Amino acid sequence: MQMIFEPTDEQRLLGDTVDRFARSRYSDGQRHGYLSAASGFDDAGWRIMADIGLLALPFSEQFGGLDGTPGDIISLMRPLGRHLATEPTLGGLILAGSLLDRAGTTTQLAEWAPRIIDGTAHLAVAHAEKAARFRLGHVDTRFVETTDGATLTGAKTFVIAAGAADAFIVSAIPQSWSPNGTMRANAMRLFLVDAGATGISRRDYRLTDGSVACELDLTKVAAAPMQGNFEALKSVVALGKIAACAEMVGAMEMLFDATLDYLKARKQFGKPIGTFQAIQHRAADHYTALEFSKSHLYRLARVDPDDADGQRVVAGTKAFISEAAIALAEDAVQMHGAMGTTNELPVGDGLKRIMLLSSLFGDVSAELSLYA
Repeated sequence: MQMIFEPTDEQRLLGDTVDRFARSRYSDGQRHGYLSAASGFDDAGWRIMADIGLLALPFSEQFGGLDGTPGDIISLMRPLGRHLATEPTLGGLILAGSLLDRAGTTTQLAEWAPRIIDGTAHLAVAHAEKAARFRLGHVDTRFVETTDGATLTGAKTFVIAAGAADAFIVSAIPQSWSPNGTMRANAMRLFLVDAGATGISRRDYRLTDGSVACELDLTKVAAAPMQGNFEALKSVVALGKIAACAEMVGAMEMLFDATLDYLKARKQFGKPIGTFQAIQHRAADHYTALEFSKSHLYRLARVDPDDADGQRVVAGTKAFISEAAIALAEDAVQMHGAMGTTNELPVGDGLKRIMLLSSLFGDVSAELSLYA
């Protein structure tokens, strides 16, 4: 039996809307200007996304959201990837927004969801730690319960979408936890921490694609407990991987089209280099890999991110798309020659973004291990 994965009419409309937004913002090489902001993006673009209603996607209808599905996330992220948009949609909306929606208390959602939806507030997820590598359940940051919440002590690394964050969702385990107790992941709790709280030390830095992340050091920082736990985090990370896959496929489309145009125009020995058989074979291989990646991507539209089998499917898909995207991006730069590394062309930026996305949450080897 053949299974056909097609976006709904609403998802096509969403994709077209996002594509028009991105074209209006990125058609004339404005990307590096947006990246030069301290936050790594232009807040005016984020406000436009809010006005269109895109920032409501991950939230429940109860709090003014759209109850977005994996298919909706794909429709949002693929055109953003095609234009290499700098807005922190993956980290600040899909990850932080979805985790707030799934793990926040009613009070926290009532306070933060409307402000995120209207573009006036930003959250970031602070979970990764240096000793964890790609082990999602490994956390060393500790919490101590207090009469009015908790205090956190520890260090977080690679906090993406941190440039404009007003607060962080931080994972921690009890101060009393020991290796002989419950599994570390089972003991994990989530907390909401104000970015200006006493005891926070942060260092912002640029990632390979020019976006802003930060390192966080926490020393007895006051924190508000959330309702969610490790299960909520796993589900949201699966959604983040789906978003990364969609963004990579969009970037692959841009890179393939740009390279194909260049192969038709660039001449060597009096002929377009696209007429050389070796070049044609490589282009055909990448076209096939791109079409397979699209098929795998839309399979994720029907995946349940809360289900363990669904999370494994997401991991396997991300491994496939990451490998195909890296190969295409590297060849795109090589076929363009030295021009492929300059800011005047988008291919070098596409490679850098794909390098980041392919290792987000786990590189190819880590994703394949999870899939297996």
